[in-house]
Amino acid sequence: MTIKDTLTQQIIKDTINFQKDDALFYYYTTLFKTPPNILKLGDIDTVKLFDYLTELYNLTANNFLKTSHYDLKSKHYKLSEYFCPIEKEELILWADSYNELFIFYNPLRSDESLHKIADVIVKDFTARNKTKSEINLLTKNPELSFTKVELDNPQINLSQNYNNDLNEIDDLIIKQLQAENNKGIIMLHGKPGTGKSFYLKHLISCILNKPIIYITPDIAGNLGDPNFIQLLLDKRNSILIIEDAELLLTAREINQNNSAISTILNLSDGILADCLNIQIICTFNTDLENIDEALLRKGRLIAKYEFKELSLEKTNHLLQLQNSESKPSDKPLTLAEIFNYKLKDFSNLDSKSKIGFYKS
Repeated sequence: MTIKDTLTQQIIKDTINFQKDDALFYYYTTLFKTPPNILKLGDIDTVKLFDYLTELYNLTANNFLKTSHYDLKSKHYKLSEYFCPIEKEELILWADSYNELFIFYNPLRSDESLHKIADVIVKDFTARNKTKSEINLLTKNPELSFTKVELDNPQINLSQNYNNDLNEIDDLIIKQLQAENNKGIIMLHGKPGTGKSFYLKHLISCILNKPIIYITPDIAGNLGDPNFIQLLLDKRNSILIIEDAELLLTAREINQNNSAISTILNLSDGILADCLNIQIICTFNTDLENIDEALLRKGRLIAKYEFKELSLEKTNHLLQLQNSESKPSDKPLTLAEIFNYKLKDFSNLDSKSKIGFYKS
């Protein structure tokens, strides 16, 4: 069943269930000289939507009725319900305290026009569970498809867990990712253990207005598959994340998967980019000098950042926070080294040491 079919069934159901003697039903009939149809949308951030409507239609206190409640925790008044006629659109919006929105509209309004309004509201003002984020995981079994997966949002202090130069880049990246109908590529690179994946989770938790597509290294080679482009047609204005992407991004002279890198180039800046408006985030461990130069071209590259060991000062500060009895380090450490400071390091075993059974 399509979204259009679902909305149509919901309109019929809500219109029938709404009592004919309800004041809003009669108010609409009186104001616009016709009984309304009614569409109900659930799980809407009605407070955020109210701010948007106020700015979009230049609403003043004379244009709506609202009720507020006093929140003891924040010690502020918070918006509970509102009733908002929008005469130029022949709409009445009523939002209740349960994150439900009722749209009263003219039955003669075209389905396309109504669905366009509903799509914007659902897409941009759906109330999100702030402890979880949702990604679309690209899978192949045997055909390419998306599987929705929930992620726990991290509790992260950027200034504590990363070097100071990340703050400015972080502001730029989030601003670019939240912009509508944008395109381009973001490069996040650095040695293993420096916090690239942790930072990715932070970015995912900050993006509430776009679908997020996640591609694992073993699936990334399928980006040149025509079926992948077909899938993206239903995910316009989204964010594509490719983790551990060095094999995909290396210069085409030495890269055997030219179709995949060509797809990335076209998605980040080209006719395909203009059609789909998809932004791409790539993480990798190799040096930038090994990456195909076309990916780094001005106009295609939104931002780049190299994750390194924390400064010595930040290293020891974070070590103290993890364990006040930890001895200060005499060198900068990665996040992985700091959070596993007391664990034995097996990466530097003496290669000459004999392991297993041998004769003495």
